[in-house]
Amino acid sequence: MSRKTRAVNKEEYSLIINCIQTGFNMEDGTVVKANPRIAMALQCEALLGLRISDILCLRLDQFLQEGTNYFIEVQEQKTGKTKRCFVPLELYCAIRRYADEWGIGIHQKLFDITARSIQRHLGKVCKYLHLMQISTHSFRKYYATDIYQRSGSNIELVRQLLNHSDCKTTQRYIRVDPQELSKAVEDHCRDALKNDR
Repeated sequence: MSRKTRAVNKEEYSLIINCIQTGFNMEDGTVVKANPRIAMALQCEALLGLRISDILCLRLDQFLQEGTNYFIEVQEQKTGKTKRCFVPLELYCAIRRYADEWGIGIHQKLFDITARSIQRHLGKVCKYLHLMQISTHSFRKYYATDIYQRSGSNIELVRQLLNHSDCKTTQRYIRVDPQELSKAVEDHCRDALKNDR
């Protein structure tokens, strides 16, 4: 089986975030405490489509209001390119509540944690939930896949949102699950056969 990172689906996303927010007990008796910071960092990755390295550099003073909308502009760590992201009001409010709760100032990083510690914690959660091929990057892939499906398979839209240079890179993000392919073929055949009767 391939070790390549895959996108989480909606159900897995919810399960993972819930486990991180509430904590859990491993089968060996190890207690894994709740970690709201890691949960919020992964939520931001899944809802903004930024890489975890860029999420970990975010500060409140980067969130700019234009009318009733919020945006952030980040210089991507990996590519050096500048990216402007729309931030839904609901997410902005959740980030402000998080910052207030943790006493994070406007010029401070929102997440005083490393990508490695997030990955280590996520590994424990995935082991507990019996999920495989998931890393922090699975949450950016979730963003790409969900937007792709909601946009009616508009690959160019997703390419722009991810700030990719070409669609080939974006296509690698949006791999379709083999079970989805099988279900699509079964549904197609079932519908066609009903019409033949």
